[in-house]
Amino acid sequence: MASCLLVSQLTKGVTLARFNRPERLHALSEEMAGSIIELCRNVNADKSCVGVVFTGDTRAFSTGRDLKLSASHSESDVRRYMDLACESVLAVAELEVPSCAAVDGHCLGWGFELALACDFRAVSKSTRMRLPETSLGLFPGAGGAVLLPRVVGQSIANDLIYTAREISGREAYDLGLASRISNEGETALDAATVVMKAISQNAPLALRAGKKAMKAADSISNVREALAATRAFRDPLSASADHKEALLAFKERRKPVFKGE
Repeated sequence: MASCLLVSQLTKGVTLARFNRPERLHALSEEMAGSIIELCRNVNADKSCVGVVFTGDTRAFSTGRDLKLSASHSESDVRRYMDLACESVLAVAELEVPSCAAVDGHCLGWGFELALACDFRAVSKSTRMRLPETSLGLFPGAGGAVLLPRVVGQSIANDLIYTAREISGREAYDLGLASRISNEGETALDAATVVMKAISQNAPLALRAGKKAMKAADSISNVREALAATRAFRDPLSASADHKEALLAFKERRKPVFKGE
């Protein structure tokens, strides 16, 4: 049986995780949730990794929860499925390296929530995003109700969640839901690759520390306290070999060679 999550290298130091249930438009199964959680654990432990891109194919990023399977679930099955959905979204949100969702085609429900858990999103002309839960007697409970307001603001999140309406890749970009949109004739993965190649040129320690600092500051409303909190992540970088290499490279007018040290 083929793996439901295909893992490869997109560019140096960047992991590509491709959902692999094309016959179900990458609807998310319990097995896939487990694979996502395991991948995130492995990435955090791999200090040579500087980024992760999640994607599907040109027809769909992921259509979310597999409603065909869900129709026969017992109450205990539903709870287990939701536990795995939340754990997978949390695993992506807690990645220590920059993460991107490259979203082509349909991106619904749990799939949308996984995309929201990434640091940024790349979309294309074919992208169609939707949180349909309120039309199914639910609300987006695997992170959508929490993460969407943080990305686009409360008012726009209210609109998208309450109406359960679909938005295009262009609207997602205009709303700030996506930070990149592909050029005509290209895919979202093409746009994500451009960003990740740029990220991979930077210092691994700085990328991880910068992400930790931003997450720490996000929960602190007072600017003075937030700045003080980020110093714990910033100060050690000054003594790193990578920082010293960057200064030497600047003096010698060349590109630095970072080693994550």
